[in-house]
Amino acid sequence: MKGKHFLTTIVASTFILSSLLYLKSCIQTDKVASDTRVHKEDRTQTQTNLIKERVKRNDFVYGTPAVTGKITFPGKNWTATLPENVGWSSLKLEEAKSFYENLNGDALLVIVDGFIIASWGDPNKVISAASMRKSFLSSLFGIHSEKIDLTRTIGELGMDDKEILTKQEKEATLADLLTSRSGVYHPAAYTNKRSDQPLRGEHEHGTFFFYNNWDFNALGYIFNNITGNDLFTEFNNKIAQPLSMQDFKLENTEYRFESKSKYPAYLFSTSARDDARFGLLYLTKGNWNGTQIVPQDWVAKSTSRLVETNYGNGYAGYGYLWWVEKIGDADVFLSRGNGAQYIFVDPSRNLVVVFRADPGSLLNKWLGMRVKEMDSWELLQLIIRASPRIP
Repeated sequence: MKGKHFLTTIVASTFILSSLLYLKSCIQTDKVASDTRVHKEDRTQTQTNLIKERVKRNDFVYGTPAVTGKITFPGKNWTATLPENVGWSSLKLEEAKSFYENLNGDALLVIVDGFIIASWGDPNKVISAASMRKSFLSSLFGIHSEKIDLTRTIGELGMDDKEILTKQEKEATLADLLTSRSGVYHPAAYTNKRSDQPLRGEHEHGTFFFYNNWDFNALGYIFNNITGNDLFTEFNNKIAQPLSMQDFKLENTEYRFESKSKYPAYLFSTSARDDARFGLLYLTKGNWNGTQIVPQDWVAKSTSRLVETNYGNGYAGYGYLWWVEKIGDADVFLSRGNGAQYIFVDPSRNLVVVFRADPGSLLNKWLGMRVKEMDSWELLQLIIRASPRIP
């Protein structure tokens, strides 16, 4: 009997001990869950405070989307919100920010559904837009597309240059120039001759893609001549003002003439927050809050892959003065400029990303101070990984 009583006591003690241990583990689990919840709430509050601080500094307002997935247009000021409010990850954006801070960039904006979810650097800073100017001009061609016949040749328009253009070169059409396939390899303003530049007469028009400032500069002259408007004034009246751009000024534009060509480069200096409005206009197919600014069919065609370039990393294809690429199964398009700058548009994510980095002087290039193309592209990949839709 004593043995049986002893065994019963051992079993009972074991049961009590197990129960106490289980109760302790439950209490610890609840505490960890509570601490995690508090930590998450603290982190969310910290993020909210940081955004509100940036809002005050950059003239943003803070808001929450009424409907996720629907575009909200900015008014006088941009509206910022937490990334989680549009389904994005703050933590993964922080990883992208760490990468950005090691670059020599001036500003970066991430806009989803029309809301700013990340703003790094100074989005108000006005710097050279470099070759992003070409996409600005594309929008003006779109606005005047009914009066501009893209099948007309530069010969029919009476075009020539310092070094007389040949009969073959004068057969290039406006569509050829818009897709950088004119076959005209005449010296151009605002560019240095590249080692890979074809010889004059080497390619017929419409047969070979070569990123060529002669084409782009000639288009500026052609636009002014056909429409009777100054392209800078027209951009101000038809794009900047309707979109309520905050920093655009005509005094930040310039025609750059050089002795080697009759046709000047048309130069813009802009801010990241204004570029973001331009990107949002194209995200919404040329429509700004109910008003069609750029014809929808022009936006669709100019941002489609009309030419295969096979350069890679955001340069795989070209439309009408826009670069076209594919990320995963998403068709995206970019306006790109020297210094690894871009206005990136991804319709599948309702996403606009603007990266600005003033290339500065040639000395900056020689000293390795310019942002590298591969680094700005990697930054973009890191940003996209914060989205709920992974490539």
